[in-house]
Amino acid sequence: MKKLEELKLEPAAGWEKERLSRWLYEWELMQAPDNATELEAQDEKSLDILPKDSVAPMDDNIEIGQIRLLAPAASENMVFIVIVSITKDGNIGCVPFGSLAEPATPDELLSERAIEVVRVYSLWNLREVSPNIVGKSWIVDLLDKPETKRLLRALAALDRNGSLPNDLLEDAGPPLVHPEDPRREYKNCERQRINRAFANNSAVRDNTILYDPDIEHEFLKAAESPESYET
Repeated sequence: MKKLEELKLEPAAGWEKERLSRWLYEWELMQAPDNATELEAQDEKSLDILPKDSVAPMDDNIEIGQIRLLAPAASENMVFIVIVSITKDGNIGCVPFGSLAEPATPDELLSERAIEVVRVYSLWNLREVSPNIVGKSWIVDLLDKPETKRLLRALAALDRNGSLPNDLLEDAGPPLVHPEDPRREYKNCERQRINRAFANNSAVRDNTILYDPDIEHEFLKAAESPESYET
């Protein structure tokens, strides 16, 4: 009992309170009865990063660092993933992007990108799937070398220690402690969202989207310039 009496809860840091407040605001908007408008707005932002006025097939040339849009199913919002590994037997490791613009928990991480639909890595939702499933998607952008290194380092630390490197902690979400914390419901919803996306994607055939390789397009911008890794 003496040891238990000595245990004290540490007060949350200022950044943790601010991040949780912003996250809760987003979550409450998503749960509102009229959240269909919010989801439509999110999909419009998703479309903003896609090339327009052209046509191209899905791309099955899979490489680490690719940001991909899974073939969307009816009544589902768009699901973006980033490729993080290719196993010896050819399976693809991928991390989905979260549906909110703030990281919810310590195993979600800001991507340092401005557009909401690719702003948060859901590291905890890491999946390993067949290349046939991932091939039924479109490449919308590539991580640069610093971005890729940062993401892989975060995943390795999370797998090894159960926590992110110290220098990335303030880019993640606050600790999850209370059993009735709404972030638990959020993670369950996100898990199901990605499950459905991969299940639906496994049945997709020859869909196409607009794309013209001869037209120069402006894709997602990262906080780090590609010029910073010339080595």
